[in-house]
Amino acid sequence: MKLLKSLVLMVFVSLAVHAQANKWEKTVEFSGYGTTQTRLIPMLGEKWRIRYTSNTRSGAAIDMLAPDGQILSHVLHYQSLQSPFTDSWSITPGMEWVAFRIEGDVNGWKVTIEQYIDEIAGWNLFKWHRDDEANVQKKLVRHAMWVGDVSEETSQKVTIQAKRWRILAKSHQTGRLKYEVLNADGVRIVSSYRLEAGTSEAWIYTQGEFTVSCSSIGTPWDLVIDVDETADSH
Repeated sequence: MKLLKSLVLMVFVSLAVHAQANKWEKTVEFSGYGTTQTRLIPMLGEKWRIRYTSNTRSGAAIDMLAPDGQILSHVLHYQSLQSPFTDSWSITPGMEWVAFRIEGDVNGWKVTIEQYIDEIAGWNLFKWHRDDEANVQKKLVRHAMWVGDVSEETSQKVTIQAKRWRILAKSHQTGRLKYEVLNADGVRIVSSYRLEAGTSEAWIYTQGEFTVSCSSIGTPWDLVIDVDETADSH
């Protein structure tokens, strides 16, 4: 009887350990040209790591941001990186939801975020992936939109009352599309130098007055601002 109880206990412990075994899981991947700020992502594990790759060897700076835009951590500080670069850090209190400000190669870069999580956290991560885009779209309200022809440019001043907003710049064909956002003090928050068809996305985590400019060579473009009027929730 003792032997049977011992075997049952060993099986139970083994299953419990297996169920809670942590492993590295890809959370999200971001790509861009120049400087951007990402959407918020959940941090669910004990540790996280980042993988940065770029098209050329160049300096890069990456900051981890809180939901209000405050810097939680200087992940990388203008290091000249031999691509690819990988490093890992512990997740600490206050990191439940974070975004990243990435200043990378203007010729193109990619950042992959991974977390060291168990199966329960993995399931929560799966649910977030499944529902994230739909939830984001429910919160957003169209604030402004500009359309430009080939080799057309614009510079507009906008006032944003929401504490969180998104800007999308769409290049309709191969060509150079440049856009940037400056705050009221003239400090550049995001900038992009896209060289191929597609859409660049950036998030701003502060309200106020901004200057938004966009120019192109060889491609029509759209520039859209959507605001999140429920910015106190994630």
